[in-house]
Amino acid sequence: VFTTIGFGDIYAVTSGEICYVSFAFIVGAIVHSIILGEVISTVTRVDEKGQSDLQSWTQNQADRWSNQRYDKEGMRHLINGRFLGRSLIASLPEHLYGGELLQNSFFSQLPPRIQETPARLPLLLALSSYRHIFAKKDIVYQRHDFANHVFLVVSGTFAHIGVPRSIGGLDYKFGQSSNLADSVDELSGMSPYQLFSQGAFFGDYSLFQDVPRKASVRCEYHGSCIVVLKNDMMRLVDDFPEFGRMWRGNAA
Repeated sequence: VFTTIGFGDIYAVTSGEICYVSFAFIVGAIVHSIILGEVISTVTRVDEKGQSDLQSWTQNQADRWSNQRYDKEGMRHLINGRFLGRSLIASLPEHLYGGELLQNSFFSQLPPRIQETPARLPLLLALSSYRHIFAKKDIVYQRHDFANHVFLVVSGTFAHIGVPRSIGGLDYKFGQSSNLADSVDELSGMSPYQLFSQGAFFGDYSLFQDVPRKASVRCEYHGSCIVVLKNDMMRLVDDFPEFGRMWRGNAA
């Protein structure tokens, strides 16, 4: 007669039948509410446990990540010391970033009087760098930004951008307009005038001359760069003064 959702099939005529049906309805409603309450409680408990487990897992993973993070200064000491064999040190540079680091013109176009790149130099550079992926039309940096990085192109195409004019082009800083829509239109209206593709590098002039960026750089085609921080680059310049002079001279 009763289910968890109310009546079954019954034809109540007499007073007794009507009373029975009413009683069955009340019992069904009570049972229904009890079952729903248990379902809600169970779901809530499972959700709370899952959230608690997720928080615990996240914390544990963060702790493991922080504990397993390499010691940069320790690695630098290992590379600069006599702890690794010369043959092992010499075999490592060609594998850095899949070989892209040594093939970059940052190393490959050094003057002929530098006969050979010390194996420690690319190793220390790789230790102080990271790979960053850019989407098409991403702004890498803008004119007048502080120079904090050098970018070695691994893939894709990057370019200095500006506004073409009849009397000569003009470098432009994205976002000069206070209106976002106008800024987007400004960005789409800018044209590339100096391209950097695979194997090239950019951002060195402002960094070595210690001046703000002279132009804005945009990613013209989806790609990636090896990014070197300024402080780490200056440290390499101090550690390898001959290379530092060459890089400064090329930037100028």
